[in-house]
Amino acid sequence: MLTVLTSTLVFVHRLCMQQHQIMVRSVSISSKIKNAVSEKQEIIGVVDTYEKAIATLNSLQSNATTLAHSIALRQHNGKCTQVQQTVKYLKRSGITCNELDSLSVIHVAGTKGKGSTCALTDSILSAAGVRTGFFSSPHLIHVTERIRINGSPVSRELFAKYFWKVYRSLDKTKEHDKDMPAYFHCLTLIAFHLFLAEKVDVVILEVGIGGEHDCTNVVRNTKTVAITSLGLEHTSILGDTLTDIAWQKSGIIKPDSDVFTVTQPDECMKVIRARCAERNAKLHIVPLFKEYNWSDSSKRINNFNDVQQLNASMAIQLSWNWLRRNTNVIKNQQLIDLLLEHNASSLHLNLTNEFVTGLHNFSWPGRFQVLQRKRQRLYIDGAHTIESLKLCLDWFKLQTRNSPNRKMLLFNVTGDRDAEKMLCILYGSFDCAMFSPNIPSVAVNISNDSYSILQGNNCEKCTIYANRWTELMNNNGPSSERPHSSAHVFNCIADVLSFLDAESTENNEEIDVLITGSLHLVGATLSALSEQVE
Repeated sequence: MLTVLTSTLVFVHRLCMQQHQIMVRSVSISSKIKNAVSEKQEIIGVVDTYEKAIATLNSLQSNATTLAHSIALRQHNGKCTQVQQTVKYLKRSGITCNELDSLSVIHVAGTKGKGSTCALTDSILSAAGVRTGFFSSPHLIHVTERIRINGSPVSRELFAKYFWKVYRSLDKTKEHDKDMPAYFHCLTLIAFHLFLAEKVDVVILEVGIGGEHDCTNVVRNTKTVAITSLGLEHTSILGDTLTDIAWQKSGIIKPDSDVFTVTQPDECMKVIRARCAERNAKLHIVPLFKEYNWSDSSKRINNFNDVQQLNASMAIQLSWNWLRRNTNVIKNQQLIDLLLEHNASSLHLNLTNEFVTGLHNFSWPGRFQVLQRKRQRLYIDGAHTIESLKLCLDWFKLQTRNSPNRKMLLFNVTGDRDAEKMLCILYGSFDCAMFSPNIPSVAVNISNDSYSILQGNNCEKCTIYANRWTELMNNNGPSSERPHSSAHVFNCIADVLSFLDAESTENNEEIDVLITGSLHLVGATLSALSEQVE
C-alpha cells in the first residue's frame, strides 16, 4: 500500500508541475482479495447454495492465470493439451464423448462479433420454437448469464445444482491437489451437463479464445460453423499474424460441415478456404444485411449499425442452416414446408416471420447500449480490439453529433491489449478521461460473481493510462474542440459515478459518457448501476 501511495504522490506532483489537472485516488485491493481467499475453507461443503458455488468456482485457477500459462504452449509448437484435458475432465465428471455427441451444436469463433452473433442466432431459433442452449463469455454481472436456456440465464438454483454435481465428481477423482479445471474450463463442463440434462434441441457455443485449442472444441457433432470478423488479438497466445489468427479460429471446422464467414482479409480467407478443403467442409460468405427481403416493410430493422448488420446476417444464415438439418424439432408446418422447398445450405433472401421476430427480440447488453442515469447519458460498448474501438468511437460520435454536452470517457483494458494505441485513437474526442479498475466497489467478496477477474485489478495500470493521456496532451497541445481535457483515476466504478454526479450538479449540466475498452469494465459499470438502484 505504501509503495502504491508513494508512486501515486510522485505521479501527481509531476503532473501538477506540468500544470495539467489530474486527480488520482489510488487503493490496493490485493490484501482484501487475499483475505477473501482464506474464506474458501469455510465455504466449501457447507451448504449447496448459489453463493457457495460461486465462491468455490472463484477459488479455481483464474482466467488470467490460465492465459499466462498458455502463452508458452499455444503458439506454433502444438504442445497445448486443452482439448485433451477437457475430454479427461468430461469423463471424470460423468459425460462420455459419445454422450456429448448427442448435443447438436452451432459453433462460433472469431475476433469480433462472436457474442452478438450467438445471441442473434439464439433469438431467431427461439422464435422458431426451438429449445436452445447458449454458452457465452464473459458475463457482465452474474455468472448465470453465460449459460442460457431459450435466451434466458439459467436460475441460480439450476446453476448451483449442476455446479456441485460437476465439482464434487471432479474433486473426488483428482490425482493431485492441482488436478482440477480452471475457471472457464469448469463453466464449460457445467454447461454441457446442464444442456444434456435439460434436453435442448441445439447448443449455440461461443469459443473462449482462439478455436483450435479452445476447450469448447471438444464437441464433434457440429455441422454449422461460423467464423466472424478476424483481427489481431491475444497475439502472445494465438500468434502475431492474421494468418496465425485465422488458422487458430478455423480450428473449429468439422468434417462435412457448412462454414459461414464474412468478407475477411485475403490472408485470412486463404487459410479458411484451405482448412475447409482439408475437412471437406463447404464455405459460405454471408450476404449483406440490406439484401434481405422483408415481407412486411414496416417491420424492417433500420437502427442496426454496420457491425450489427454483419452479425445479424451471419445469425440468419446459421439459423437457416441448422433448421434445414433439423426439421423434426419444428412445430410450424409452414416453416417446415419452406425449409423442404428451399433445402439449400444458405438462406434465400426472403425472411420469414420467425426470423423477423427473432431479430426484433434480440437484446445483448453491453454492446452499443445507451442508458440514461440522472443527468448523464451513458454510451456503453465493450470494444476491446483496435478495430472494434474505432467502430465504437464512430458510433459514439454519431449518437452525440447534435449534443452540446461535455464528453467524458471511462476506460480500462485487460490482458495483452494494446492500450497505448487505443488511447491514441480515443484522445482528442473527450473533455475528460476517467480510468478505473473493473470493480463496482472496493468491497471484495469471494462470493461475488465477478471475483475471478479482480485479482491484480488495481489502480496501478489505471495510473499508467492517465499518465499516458496527460503525455498526449503535452505532446499534442490543446485541441480547438477539447482545450481543457483532464485525466482522473478512481478506486472503483462507484467512485466514478459519484464524480459524475458532482460534476453535473456543480456545473448544472448534462454529460455524455462513453464507457469502453473491456467487457469486464462494462460489467462492473452495470453492476455498480444496479447496486445503486437496489
